[in-house]
Amino acid sequence: MICFREGELLPAWSLSAAASTLVSGVELNGASKEYSLKIFSELLPYVQKKYSNWNEFGNDYIREDGLVNGGKKAVKQTSHTIYNLTFKFGSLWVQFPLENYQL
Repeated sequence: MICFREGELLPAWSLSAAASTLVSGVELNGASKEYSLKIFSELLPYVQKKYSNWNEFGNDYIREDGLVNGGKKAVKQTSHTIYNLTFKFGSLWVQFPLENYQL
């Protein structure tokens, strides 16, 4: 599967990049919605095993973003975005907690 390296689930930043690629594939008619949903549904148990909630996922994302992008300004902006996703009323992360997803 595309989201594993040497049998280990990729970090949050890489998972987000893979998810964005899948979504773009559907939007550009390069992949079917059913195929993308199948990949997401197969991946979900591994993500839930590694991250108990979106806050843990977000913290891992920020850590890897700092390694990839390196700049303090980029990390600060990403941290602000993750904070809003994790705690702001109306956020999809608030409305749909990671630990509540079931197959």
